[in-house]
Amino acid sequence: FVEGDHGPKKGGDFGQVKRPPPVRLRVPVMSNAKLLVACACGAALVSLLHLLSDGYFSSLGLLERTVNKPGSSGIVGISQPCEAGMLCPLLSKDIENSQIRREGSALSAATSGKAFVGAKIREFDSELRFQERVPSSPSLVSAAQPSCKHWSVVTTIFPPSEAVKKQAKLKDWCIVVVGDRKGPHTFEMECEETCIFLDAAGQDALRDDAVWAPFFEHVPWNHFARKNIGYLFAVAHGAEKIWDFDDDNMLLSDQLLFQPEKGRAFAVYEVPEALIKNRTAFNPYPTMGCRHFPCWPRGYPLQYIKESYPKPSALVKRDIEGESVAVVQSLANHDPDVDGVHRLTQTLHFDFSDADVRLPMLVPKGTLTPWNAQATLFTKKGFWMLLLPQTVHGRVADIWRSYFAQRLGIDLGLRIAFSPAQVVQNRNAHDFVGDMTSEMPLYRQSLRLLDYLTREWRPDPKAHLPARIERLWIDLYEREYIEKDDVTQLQHWLQALIDIGYEFPAV
Repeated sequence: FVEGDHGPKKGGDFGQVKRPPPVRLRVPVMSNAKLLVACACGAALVSLLHLLSDGYFSSLGLLERTVNKPGSSGIVGISQPCEAGMLCPLLSKDIENSQIRREGSALSAATSGKAFVGAKIREFDSELRFQERVPSSPSLVSAAQPSCKHWSVVTTIFPPSEAVKKQAKLKDWCIVVVGDRKGPHTFEMECEETCIFLDAAGQDALRDDAVWAPFFEHVPWNHFARKNIGYLFAVAHGAEKIWDFDDDNMLLSDQLLFQPEKGRAFAVYEVPEALIKNRTAFNPYPTMGCRHFPCWPRGYPLQYIKESYPKPSALVKRDIEGESVAVVQSLANHDPDVDGVHRLTQTLHFDFSDADVRLPMLVPKGTLTPWNAQATLFTKKGFWMLLLPQTVHGRVADIWRSYFAQRLGIDLGLRIAFSPAQVVQNRNAHDFVGDMTSEMPLYRQSLRLLDYLTREWRPDPKAHLPARIERLWIDLYEREYIEKDDVTQLQHWLQALIDIGYEFPAV
């Protein structure tokens, strides 16, 4: 322990000479190299403190002591002066400047960062296209080739990875690879009729098709949203299931497991309702074998990461109708999908233990869970859920998609399941602090979004599904979660699905 000493103070509110209690900072013994790494990580987290809203890190338990400052209710941080070298002054000064104050167990709104409220601040002033009826047309691409029932969709700017090569060899599966202007310019795989590579020129050719033109017009280049083209291509070419994956997520076996089938029972685990009563969010990672705690998926509200979780022994095994499952999210071993805060503060690489939970686990009814675009199976009833927002960062887009879609799916009786790990992720190089910066809307807005979706938003009970989707996206635009271009693109997406003959689930 290192003890700091403020020395004696006189007069003022103290009334007598007092010596504030020492503040203790744990400083592990480490080499100079490790100390530099620790300093860098600490500086990154402090930078995040400046940007985050009320109370995020008090819930994480990262900040425990108060600065002894006359006339203050206590700024969260470490007292000055400090004899721990450069690390202690860096933390104490930055935290003090952040003006985060603790009053009892709550943070003072008068002196802390401004929280995201999610109130309606603007109006959508363009045409509503699906509120009265669904614009109908005969399928314009019913004879499109190649035609497959099972499609894998991936977007990349790199040559074929081992994950993509393995996916391309799956029996009875086709794959569409969506490139970008950055590349790749060629894409060699050991398949012909079942492998489609859409480079920039190939995508421009599709743009000339009457069905695709309005949708293509609004898809930005050099963006994760190019993946939306692959989804639409797969639906147009006979898809009944779509495996949405990243080029660094490789299957552990030579087939996809846990595939729901129409007319067949689907074995799952379910969480007893009493264990998640009054919750809006559900964290599947601890129950499904994460080896440390806290442990949470990217997009999960940070305020909830230390909440209790159901033990595997409390789960109930049952069979449900396969057609009721719209999405099966696979866990990933080695480098699971977690956010930048988790990567900077928790175990970096780990596998999920499958000793206790060997079947998919359903997301409890009435709760929402973030799922991604890295290793996710969509059944036909969930194809309308595939669209990624394009005005937010790629590390936000798939999480927003999952929350929006789940809320709409609740009213349709559609279920989301998390399966034991079917992939291993050998993650492409990332800057963790850069990830954290890109994910800022997740940290600031997820909790409020979940409250709005589960407790406030209600659809018109007479509206069909396309009308409900359009209405929800407009409401979220008006509350600053997405932008107007996202709503416009959603309208083109819904019309394109109608034009290629997709049948929306009945409400």
